[in-house]
Amino acid sequence: MQLLIIRHGQSANNVAMEASLGEDGRVADPALTDLGRRQAEAVGRWIVDHGPRPERIHTSLMRRTIETAAPLAHALGVPVEPHRDLFESGGVFEGAYLDRVAGAGSPGSVLSGLAHDVVLPPGVDEDGWYRAEVESAQQVCQRALALVDWLRAMDESCVALVIHGAIGSVLMSALLHPEPVRELAQDPAADAAHLPLWFRLDNTSVSLLELVGDEQVEVDWINRIDHLAGLEHQVSRTHHRFPPAFSG
Repeated sequence: MQLLIIRHGQSANNVAMEASLGEDGRVADPALTDLGRRQAEAVGRWIVDHGPRPERIHTSLMRRTIETAAPLAHALGVPVEPHRDLFESGGVFEGAYLDRVAGAGSPGSVLSGLAHDVVLPPGVDEDGWYRAEVESAQQVCQRALALVDWLRAMDESCVALVIHGAIGSVLMSALLHPEPVRELAQDPAADAAHLPLWFRLDNTSVSLLELVGDEQVEVDWINRIDHLAGLEHQVSRTHHRFPPAFSG
């Protein structure tokens, strides 16, 4: 199976992070900026023109990933399918990184209106969907390994995940170099600094992996941003090698 991993477009929190390196508070579920929406349109056009074309598009239950997936899904005529476990590392939270408060996420009516066809999983209601506390590093690694199992069980020829920078990196680590992720998943004192691999992913970057058999992964490209060449902007990056959102 070909696996496209696409980071969301620039969000309001990305702008705040770039200005303050995470010291300022953030909102729990930010929307894309105007630039982020242009990035989403650009990556959608690029994938349609250059492929591969995914048969299914999964996102997190966060606004910025659904909004990013919307142009591509519309162009391909497939629904946006949010998955409960594709959220960014740390979960839904707001405030400064060192004083984070968990939130519930956006109401189902808001999320379903962000794209032409959004298929929400059960349990997403007007009170949101996130029911946990701020996620630990150990829990992030456990979730990444569970996502690998979910992906390996698919029988589609091509699937796209429109997700986030940190969980995208941990997921790729779990696919490409799983043993350290497995070790951290067993350690209550796990810290992101113990991960030997970190993938810095630009907004709307596209990475293409091919899952072969039960264990093998072939890498076609990582962090490809050809589609951003015509946009006049500074490419946004994950500034922290190990974001505070992940190392709590």
